[in-house]
Amino acid sequence: MEVTIKKNHFTYNGTKYFRKAAESLNLGSYGNKDKNVFVSNGLIHDDTVKGSFPVKAVTEIKLQNAKTSKNSFDVGGTFVTAKVNGKGGAKVGWTKDQLRDLSLIKIDITSESELRKLANNDRNCFNKLKSVKNGRITDQVFVIVESKLIQNASFNASGSADVSILNNKFSINISGSTSNTNTLKLDVSAGSIFAYALRKPKFDTRIKKKANKIENLDRDEWGLS
Repeated sequence: MEVTIKKNHFTYNGTKYFRKAAESLNLGSYGNKDKNVFVSNGLIHDDTVKGSFPVKAVTEIKLQNAKTSKNSFDVGGTFVTAKVNGKGGAKVGWTKDQLRDLSLIKIDITSESELRKLANNDRNCFNKLKSVKNGRITDQVFVIVESKLIQNASFNASGSADVSILNNKFSINISGSTSNTNTLKLDVSAGSIFAYALRKPKFDTRIKKKANKIENLDRDEWGLS
């Protein structure tokens, strides 16, 4: 799979993902999308949608062969690795040599309909998406982990990801095999997010201020718009 790291976006398997302010986001974060083409496009975090939701089987992406350049990590944020079975949580120093020690775990909310239901039920989320010019919500995140902590694991997500509004983090159990356990618990905080995907709400009326519900959440891929 193609893995390319740029200063303002991340490409995996032909799809371009956002990186702007990734260190402050989480799964289910919502807010207004900054569309400054002279700097970088991305979500300005407002809050995280309330509730819990099932996730798809997760995917590990090794970074040791990623295409990148010397300044591709300079995005102004501070990142830490997610904890795996209580281990990890180290600050990440972004140099090309250190990529061989890091992986990304891709976590996806199961379906657009699940996220749309949450966004409609959480009226703070709904009202924010309706009130701002470029409202967006995250449905996929790439979580930074130390490769050695997930070595030999075969991933399948189980259960639901519970997003806590109070501390903006969630935990997820993934089945796998290591020397110590058959299940890995991944503790994810906002500082562990490297890149993310967005969805754009489509309301039940063209006049947003009169909208009563979100009818669709369309995919919004990274680009200069």
